[in-house]
Amino acid sequence: MPSKAKTKGSGAERELCSLFSETFGGSWIRTPTSGAITGKSNSWRAKTMSKSQLLNSCNDVTPPDEYPLVALESKFYKEFEFHHLYRKDGNKTLNKWIDQVFESGIDMDKSFPMICMKFNRIGWFCCVWGNKLSNIDYNKLNYTKFVYNDNIYYVFDLIDFINTFAEELKIKFSENQ
Repeated sequence: MPSKAKTKGSGAERELCSLFSETFGGSWIRTPTSGAITGKSNSWRAKTMSKSQLLNSCNDVTPPDEYPLVALESKFYKEFEFHHLYRKDGNKTLNKWIDQVFESGIDMDKSFPMICMKFNRIGWFCCVWGNKLSNIDYNKLNYTKFVYNDNIYYVFDLIDFINTFAEELKIKFSENQ
């Protein structure tokens, strides 16, 4: 029987799939054993996998074929210390999640990674790499900008972000960039 934390995380991944299906269409599905195949100590496997194997194993959510570049990492936590985003060393939890995305084996140059974070009694947020936001007027929304390892990241309300920029994101998620 899975742990409560695993059940909670799997439920969040299914909810995330529904959010993305409603906004972008297509079948977004929870990746079986998400994160376990190429994550953390198994990151070496990514170097031996084909492109399709890698796409189907390094994300928490498997997108439909028309959006092969999107890479979603899903997190569901009780709480999050947003105020740490404004400290010099940043938010250690979010920093760790960013590191996990880099270790997952996805092609950071070609993909559009997003960390989608749900917090109890607060809702969904997303962390997006700043260099992925070209041609998106993200100033239409409230956001928090922060720097980690010399990269710029933005945190948005996830629902507002995907609803406001659905058309722009469809282009960025597809191979037609």
